[in-house]
Parts: sequence; C-alpha cells; structure tokens
Amino acid sequence: MIGAITRLKFSITAVTIAVLMLPTDAFAERSKKPEKLQETVVLKEHVVIKANVIRIGDLFSNAGEKATVPIAYAPAPGQRLVLDVNWLYRAASAYKLNWKPFTHNQHAVVVRDSITFKQDAIKARIREALMNQGINKADEIELGDRLYNIHAPNEFGTKLDVEEIAFDKKSGRFTATLSITSSKPGTIRRVLGGWVRKMTSVPVLARRISTHDVIKQHDIKMVPVRSNRVQEETIVNAKYLIGKSPSRTLTPGAPLRRKDVRPPLLVTKGSLVTMILQGKFMRLTARGRALESGSKDDVIRIRNSKSNKKIEAVVIGPGKVSIDPLGHMAMN
Repeated sequence: MIGAITRLKFSITAVTIAVLMLPTDAFAERSKKPEKLQETVVLKEHVVIKANVIRIGDLFSNAGEKATVPIAYAPAPGQRLVLDVNWLYRAASAYKLNWKPFTHNQHAVVVRDSITFKQDAIKARIREALMNQGINKADEIELGDRLYNIHAPNEFGTKLDVEEIAFDKKSGRFTATLSITSSKPGTIRRVLGGWVRKMTSVPVLARRISTHDVIKQHDIKMVPVRSNRVQEETIVNAKYLIGKSPSRTLTPGAPLRRKDVRPPLLVTKGSLVTMILQGKFMRLTARGRALESGSKDDVIRIRNSKSNKKIEAVVIGPGKVSIDPLGHMAMN
C-alpha cells in the first residue's frame, strides 16, 4: 500500500515537471483560436485570358500569393490551348498547390481573347491601298485564302493597316503586308496575296418575268459581274431590255443574253385576229384564229374562221395581221 502511494506521488511529480518544461509560448499557441484551414484549390476548366502568358491564378482558384506566377505561354490570339491532367498535376505539385484531379480525363481549356478582323475589313484596307495604284472602285478584291481572318490581341486602340503592297496590273495579282498595332508596344505582321478582278455592270431582272409580261424600267437593276464572264451575247445596256418580253420565263439576278428576250407578243396562239388585205384601191378585212404566237413583223399561220383555210400572215399590231395580196383568196 505504501509502495502504491509512493508511485502515484512520483507520477504526479513527473507530469508537473513535463508541463513546466514546455516553452512559455506553447501556452500562448494553445490559447489562440485554431487557424482557418487552407482553402481548397479548384481547377478552372475553361478560361479566357488577354495576356501572353498563363499564370497560376488563371488555372487554379485559391492559389494565394502564387496566383500571379507565370507558368506557360498563352496561345496566339483567337486560339486555344488544352492542358491535360498530367500537365496540370505536375504544375500543381511543382508549386505545392493542394490540388489533385478527380478523374484521368480532367483538363483545362485556355482561350486567348482577341479582336477579329474579318474578310470585309481586310479587303477594305487592301482596296484603299490599291486605289492609289489605279484600280477602279467597282473592281473586286479576291483573297488567296477565302476563309482568312486575322486575330489580334484585344487591346485598346488595336488597328489594321496595309504596311506595304505590290501589284501587277497585267495579271491582277497583289501581295500585301498587313500590320496590327495597339496601345501596347509591338507590331504583328501578316503577308497575304490575292487578285483584283475587273468588273462590268450588267442589267438583270429584279423580279420573275413571264413570257406574257413586258419588261419596264423598274423591273431592271444593275449588278457588277466579273468582266471575264461577260460573253459577247450578254446584254450590257438596260435600254435593250425595256419594252421587250422574255422568250421564256426568266428568274431575277442572272445576266441576260439577247436570245433571252424578244419584242412583246402582239398576237397569242388561239386568239382571234383581224386579217387585213390592203391593196392600192381597196382594203378587205376578215376574222381568223391565230395558230401561232407572234411579235411585230413575225410571220405566223392563221385559220380563216369562215372558210377554215390556213394562210400565212405578218403581225402588224395587237390582234392584227396583214395578208399578202397573192393570198387574198384565203380570206374568202
């Protein structure tokens, strides 16, 4: 019993000595409130950036003071970069970020913000430069790459200019050096080739016209067509169309050839006409039915309504035909 009491006293004395041996600041640390746990680092799976480098904070949230550290070059303006799970894990480990992937397929897509200069804007700048070399305003600018666009950094004051251009008037070929500048230092240059296509204005129909219609001024509009596509029979003067009728139903917007139009029909097939025989001292008339349609001065066949005989006659007006005196017997 005495030994047990002796051992208990020894234990109490040892604990007391251990506590007294702790550093004085240990009590202070214990008296403090527990520190806030480190925030979980989360991967940003799709980001858009403006800078030319990718920083840790672009890819991971809650990266703390390491957020501004650059870790990779950004893709070109308008382009994207896919960073796979292996690259991301190595980057997180290298900078001691508390991040682990959920799946083996996890990745991040980084898109570089940009201003896009499309074909119309590029052609407009090239046209301005070529106007000084004598091209016509109506001429068409054709780029060697019909899908070509320019992506530039999305910065204040970004603009596109033609820095230099070479033009061969004989072939119509040009080569232009384009420059993109902004408020930030540095110039982006692109070299682009293409052709100047000579254009000719030709009249086309503004609406669908049938064979019984007569073309009027308001039915016509002028459109530019490449000069090398204008054939010898292509109508280039709108006045030639006015007062004519289509030889067949015509659709709008297409260049027309001379054979596509004719004088308007004055006599239609199946209609009643007046047959006129004009002599030096007499004038005879009779009724007949047109077996063919015809315009002025066309020779068509007519059936005499009274005798049922057929005769050829010349169209002289709306519903009127002239009979040659040698064929006057057919009028009876």
